Amino acid sequence: MGSFTHAENKFFQLTDLLSSSHTKKMWLSEIESIVNNEGKELLRRLLQGHVDERGLGDMGDSIIGSDGIERTHKRISERKIKTLFGTINIKRIGYSSRGNNGLFPKDSLLNLPDTLYSFCVQKQVAQEAIRGSFEEGIESIDRMIGLKISKRQAEKMILAIPNYFYDFYKQYEYSPQDTHKLPLLILTLDGKGIAMRKESLRKDTKLRSEKNPHKLKQRLSKGEKKNSKRMAVVADQYEVERFIRTPSVIVEELFEKNIEKKKKRPKPVNKRVWASLEHSFIAVPA
Repeated sequence: MGSFTHAENKFFQLTDLLSSSHTKKMWLSEIESIVNNEGKELLRRLLQGHVDERGLGDMGDSIIGSDGIERTHKRISERKIKTLFGTINIKRIGYSSRGNNGLFPKDSLLNLPDTLYSFCVQKQVAQEAIRGSFEEGIESIDRMIGLKISKRQAEKMILAIPNYFYDFYKQYEYSPQDTHKLPLLILTLDGKGIAMRKESLRKDTKLRSEKNPHKLKQRLSKGEKKNSKRMAVVADQYEVERFIRTPSVIVEELFEKNIEKKKKRPKPVNKRVWASLEHSFIAVPA
């Protein structure tokens, strides 16, 4: 039996159902519900088939871990992972030795999490939790993908996610010799004074404003805008490839006849912009 046999069987079952005389009498909304429910099972079987197709992770008679210890005992075990499409079973070979933890090469090849929930599920939970309460996020997950998660499990998931931050950025550590090859990281800041209502001024500005009241009730006279504004801060961060030019090249570009020969400047990427009336220059990019 092939790895995708179960998925193929489910696909033909679904097409037979959709082409039957019974479903041809249904409303579109009823058909949508059938495809949504049965389609998820088809996707789950496809994912299961792919995982099975990747084998057991057999690396030979033994493996040596990062701790330098050789593990020679092999046995097949199974673990479950809850995904966006449902629960799948992962069969893999584990290598162990007396007194040392077991290693599972297939877990590493698939980049499996330590928990029961896949990284895609964890990402979904985090995105929903940001929008509101844990209860609302859990209900939303159950409604969208049919996965029930307890509040305690969701909380543990959210608390564990920041731990991946440092591991992620370790991938991008470079030696000092390689840094000159990297794109430039640009951070720009600017500020603009905006006239505010007195109750919205910062504490110090408000006190100065109260000591020097305006002469006119409607339009400010010359010199009266002082102590009536609040600084709006805008920060911009982006990466851009290095654009190196020699002095002679810069001079040549000053002449109109050489405009067509100008090198095209690289465009900024990964651009992020912050703006705030509440925070200072230091706090805005944080």
